[in-house]
Amino acid sequence: MFILGIPLLGSAQEVIVVPDTTKAEQFIVRDKAAINARLINAQDTTVKENSVAASDTTGQSSIGDTSAVTIALKDSTDNAQDTVVRKGGLEDILDIVAADSMIISMDNKKVYLHKQAKIVYQDLQVEAGYIVINYETQELFACGIPDSTGTKIVETPVFKEGADEYAMETLNYNFETRKAKISTVITHQGEGFLHGKEIKMMPDKSVNVGGGMYTTCDHPHPHFYLSMTKSKMIPEPNSKIVFGFSYLVIEDVPMPAFLPFGFVPRMSDRSSGLIFPTFGEEVSRGFFLQGLGYYFVLGEYFDIATTIDYYTLGSWGSHNVIRYKKRYRFDGSLNFDITNNVVGDKGSTDYYKSGDFRFTWSHTQAQQANPTTQFSASVNLSSPTYSSLNGESLNQHLSPSTSSTVRFSKSWEDKPINLSINLTHRQQMRNLDSDTRKKEGEYTLGIPSLTFDVGKFAPFKRKNAVGKEKFYEGFRFSYGMRFENSITFTDKQWGESDFFDRLDNGMSHAFGIDLPSFSLFKYINVSPSVNYGMNWHFRSTKYAWNNTTNALDTIKSGAFSELGITQNYGFGLSMNTTLYGLIQFKSHPEKGDPLIKAVRHVFKPSISFGYTPDLRNHGNGWRSVKSTEDGKVMEYNIYSGQKFSSLGGSESASMNINISNSLEFKLRNRKDTTGTNSLKLKLLESFNISTSYNFLADSMKLAIINFSGRTNIFDKFGMSFGFRVDPYDIDEKGNGINKLYWARHGGLKFGRMTSFNTSFDYTISGGKGKGVEAGQNPNPVEGVDYFSPHNTLYYVDFSVPWSLSAGVNYSMTKSYPYNSATGVMTPVTNNIITLNVRGSVTPTQNWMVSFSSGYDFNTSEIANTQVSIHRDLHCFEFNFSWIPVGRYKSWSFGINVKGSSLRDLLKYDKRSSRFDNYFNAL
Repeated sequence: MFILGIPLLGSAQEVIVVPDTTKAEQFIVRDKAAINARLINAQDTTVKENSVAASDTTGQSSIGDTSAVTIALKDSTDNAQDTVVRKGGLEDILDIVAADSMIISMDNKKVYLHKQAKIVYQDLQVEAGYIVINYETQELFACGIPDSTGTKIVETPVFKEGADEYAMETLNYNFETRKAKISTVITHQGEGFLHGKEIKMMPDKSVNVGGGMYTTCDHPHPHFYLSMTKSKMIPEPNSKIVFGFSYLVIEDVPMPAFLPFGFVPRMSDRSSGLIFPTFGEEVSRGFFLQGLGYYFVLGEYFDIATTIDYYTLGSWGSHNVIRYKKRYRFDGSLNFDITNNVVGDKGSTDYYKSGDFRFTWSHTQAQQANPTTQFSASVNLSSPTYSSLNGESLNQHLSPSTSSTVRFSKSWEDKPINLSINLTHRQQMRNLDSDTRKKEGEYTLGIPSLTFDVGKFAPFKRKNAVGKEKFYEGFRFSYGMRFENSITFTDKQWGESDFFDRLDNGMSHAFGIDLPSFSLFKYINVSPSVNYGMNWHFRSTKYAWNNTTNALDTIKSGAFSELGITQNYGFGLSMNTTLYGLIQFKSHPEKGDPLIKAVRHVFKPSISFGYTPDLRNHGNGWRSVKSTEDGKVMEYNIYSGQKFSSLGGSESASMNINISNSLEFKLRNRKDTTGTNSLKLKLLESFNISTSYNFLADSMKLAIINFSGRTNIFDKFGMSFGFRVDPYDIDEKGNGINKLYWARHGGLKFGRMTSFNTSFDYTISGGKGKGVEAGQNPNPVEGVDYFSPHNTLYYVDFSVPWSLSAGVNYSMTKSYPYNSATGVMTPVTNNIITLNVRGSVTPTQNWMVSFSSGYDFNTSEIANTQVSIHRDLHCFEFNFSWIPVGRYKSWSFGINVKGSSLRDLLKYDKRSSRFDNYFNAL
């Protein structure tokens, strides 16, 4: 049984079946309907009425609309009761479309489709300019047609089966055997393209190719390819291309590089395989082989890539990456690297050996996995010299510190409750003595820190409030608990007998009560508050006078050996308001609007008062002890120096003052001829002044005055500044005295500037370039998924033709050292000035040059400088990087194909050794 569903293009008209006078029993169909009756008349009279509604002259009853018809073609062996598809017949509907015409030949039992022809059968689809279907032999032939000029073949066949697609010159296909014979085909396989001259498709969907080419270049005439004598495409589940003898061809020139055999896996799937190494030479470590390894696929969610480095003069390295991912749940990776660097001959003065390691772990949980519970990790542990000797980038070489955080957090829906547990690590590298080759690490581990917060809540607030809020409803309470436990040590101190006595820990409890706020004079917001805090300490430090040695003995308790409690409490009142100042300039009747149309000033003063009683008592850990032979008494706190050590002090009643300002101009827009649009310019985004005054202090009641501000004009010029002014003078030894500076020196000198800092940055960019749209991958490599063993993919943004940014940082601090031997105090001013420049230029769509540099005016040295050049060569890419000065002076050059399936095979790398330059600079 042969069933056809035939959608025909064109508008609905009367049904016209026009005889072709040149051929008997052939009909050209030029409309949509009533082809059923003519075809049924040519068939056996045993065709059932319910198969095709022959009596329906409109041709609609059996179809449902006029855009398609359903045709039952049966031979004389069929009968009305036969409902089983005969062996050799099609098993499903064959849908047909033709833009120009469809010719049905009853004698030849063929259907001819002209222009934009298309047939669909199950998961198979064929599009071509000309298609012939032989419904007796169940075969199909397709090819292209000449264009209007007759000089070019267009609408060449496109064959689609499942996810595979093939473009070709001609196609012969058998519906029964599922075999196809194709001439000159181009098919997209993953991120690559397979070109073939003679192709046979087998029933198992495998494809045999003769005279084929494989490439990742999408150009019709590829710039490079592997020329293969014969190959075979194997379908799912082991999807790959297997080929015999092949050789490399670049720009139609055969290269002296060949393979006796090989295979190309489909990059859309993961498969284990060899990781190809790179080769080179260094002066310090000799000839090397880097990155030789293997990529293992462990199930659906895991993979491992392990590689080794080998140097002929004794150095080696091992690098291991474990990655895991489950969509909508989590993803992460673990890296563990071990290196052994050997320089020089053993026993010589320049001999150096360093065994280093690095461990990193990154874990991210998807938000939708659990909205109220989150777990994340960012761990970076390494030996002190790993980054300086084995860093993969200049930033890694120069980084003096690393940090890690493992965090678990829990929140409760519809409740202001949050819980957070953190494990932290901070590592600082420092040089030992004058030998910069040897470094020591100082480590601080937080094991762990715990935070539990209950946000502000109003327990007296009515659920169904009616009318004005009651006074008592304004009471709000909050609670916060923090526990911290950390230890700081160096490499040498690791594992010592008193190692755990270095633990520093404590717990704080903070209770807050916000009293009902109110307005004063309608414009001043007043908010009173009460606070209470309790701190827990788990060790103490005490002192005792030793009559034998006539000195103080220090008595330290062990970690978690006791529980001590200190308390603090106080009262507060804050007031704030906002004032607006506006000056508008009128338009001139002849000159029009002024350049400055308006000036707007926003002034936000806030004042807070706080009272704290004298908390220096025995219950808060205060003790006294004889400290000298003459009986002088020293007061101290047994919890001093610990976390949350709220030592307390004398009674305090302070006033804190903060003033915030912003200044904005409204300018005439010269480009706007209507005069309705104006430009807004923020001359000052903020200018803040803050200080405090302690009413109960015995002297020097006014604190240091802090000034800070920032501005950003037209998003191009940015500036920030800050300085500190001490209102009190100093004596001849440089110590502060209870004398106001302006009272002693007069004039506008209201204080001593103790520090000043400012930074300027200016950024410009131009051009409209032919870059990518926002959010798109600027240099996509198709078929490479998360688990690809090659994670170094270059993405270059060509969307901005050029940009330039420059920044200047300046800081000044003043100190007043006193020389007791000479009795002279000499003021010292320390100035630091640095310049940083960064930019990029894209002269064409495919070129990009970027650079970064700087200058240190104090040392008169050029800062770390790097120049990078990238060239997009269609299917290849070129990269060049150069560090011209400094300890890490080096350069690198590379050219490689973009497709990751051939990246390791078709690439050329040449570089100087950053490792050599590092040791030569010492």
